[in-house]
Amino acid sequence: MEAPEIIYERLMKISNGGDCTLLCYEAAPRCAKPGEVLDLYKLEPGLDFCHRHIVSAHLSMGGFESMEYADG
Repeated sequence: MEAPEIIYERLMKISNGGDCTLLCYEAAPRCAKPGEVLDLYKLEPGLDFCHRHIVSAHLSMGGFESMEYADG
């Protein structure tokens, strides 16, 4: 896996320095609380998770902020 800094730089290049939004349709992890950044080391087989949570957790390990927008 590439370093969080590399991922962040790529996202900034793609978005021309603007905000990025990652979308998917999987459920939020059952092991995460609303607004909580997922700890990659707490993922367990069989739990629902979304790939954007993996990206968010990886970026936060590099000190980059990300947040989850909830509907409602």
